[in-house]
Amino acid sequence: MKNKLFLILSVFSASQAVKPLTLEQEFYSLDDALEDKDYTTVKKIVEEIDPKAVNSMYEPFSSYITWATTLFYAIQIQNKELIQSLIDHGADINYFDGTYTPLTYAITKNYPDIVLLLLKNGADPNLVPTPYVQEDDNDYNAIDGKTPLEVAAYLGNLDMAKLLLNHGAYVGFQSRFTSPLLEAIKSDVEDKNVLNQLIELFLKKGADPNLKVFGSLPLNEAVKREYIEAIKFLLKYGANPNLFADYFGPALIGLFQEVNALMIAVDKDNIKIIKLLLENREHKANPALRNKAGYNTLNLAYQDMSIRKLLEEHQTGGSA
Repeated sequence: MKNKLFLILSVFSASQAVKPLTLEQEFYSLDDALEDKDYTTVKKIVEEIDPKAVNSMYEPFSSYITWATTLFYAIQIQNKELIQSLIDHGADINYFDGTYTPLTYAITKNYPDIVLLLLKNGADPNLVPTPYVQEDDNDYNAIDGKTPLEVAAYLGNLDMAKLLLNHGAYVGFQSRFTSPLLEAIKSDVEDKNVLNQLIELFLKKGADPNLKVFGSLPLNEAVKREYIEAIKFLLKYGANPNLFADYFGPALIGLFQEVNALMIAVDKDNIKIIKLLLENREHKANPALRNKAGYNTLNLAYQDMSIRKLLEEHQTGGSA
C-alpha cells in the first residue's frame, strides 16, 4: 500500500488570508508527484506552499526514517534539482529528524555529490543535534549523537571525511560522547588500511591524541582493541601512555577503575604492545605510576613473570 504524505499545503493571495488547498486542488499530492517523478508538479507545489509546510514531518519510508521532511526524501532519490528547490523555498538544511540531519543522512547513504550540494548551501559540518545532547540516556554508539565528520569516521569513509574537512569540518570538534579520532579507532570497518589513513589524516590535521572524551583516551581505545597501527600513529603524534582514563569494557580488576594504556596492554598479555609503550621515544610508559586507587601496572603483572620482569626493568619512580 502506497505511503501517503500528509503536508499542510497553503497558497497565498494578494487579497486573501492563507487558505489550505482542497483535495481537488491537490491533484497530485506531493508524495504521488515524487513517486511518479513528475518534478514539474513537485516544483510547482514546493513554490506555492508555506515554508513551514516544506519542513512538515511525514513518513515516506517510516521503517527507515521516523520523522523525515521532504528534503530527506529528495536526498533518498538523489534529485539534486529538487533538493536545491526545497532549500531555496525554506527547507531547513540543518533539520534533525530524531536520527539524522540531511547532511548525516547523505553521508550514511554515501552520496558525495549531495553532501557537497548541502555544504555549499550552508549545512553545518560541525553540527551536533542539540535535542540529542540534552538527553542523558542516549546510546553513545548511535549515529544521532555524532557530528558529520564522526559519522564519516565511524563508517570508515575516507573520501567523505576529506570532503567534509575541505568544507569546514573541524577535526578537533567533539560531540558529547566521542570525537572523529575515537570513531576511526573504534570503527568496525574491516578495511584497516582505510582506517589507518583516516587516523593519520586526523592526526595530521591536528586531532589531539591525548583528548579525553567521555572517559575515553584514543590510545587506551587502540590498546583495548590491540590495534597496532593505530597505536603506532598515536605514539608518533604525541600520545602519552601514562595518562589515566576510565575503562569501559570488561573489568581488569575490580579496584582498577582508572587505567592507562600500559595497564590495558598487560591485562591482555600483549607483549608487542607493552614493548611499544615502554620503548616509545617521546613518552615512555612508566609501570610505577599509580592511579587514584593506589594501584600500578606491576599490581596486574602477577601471572606472567616475563612481563613482570620487563616492567620492572622500565619502572622509573613513584606515584601518578
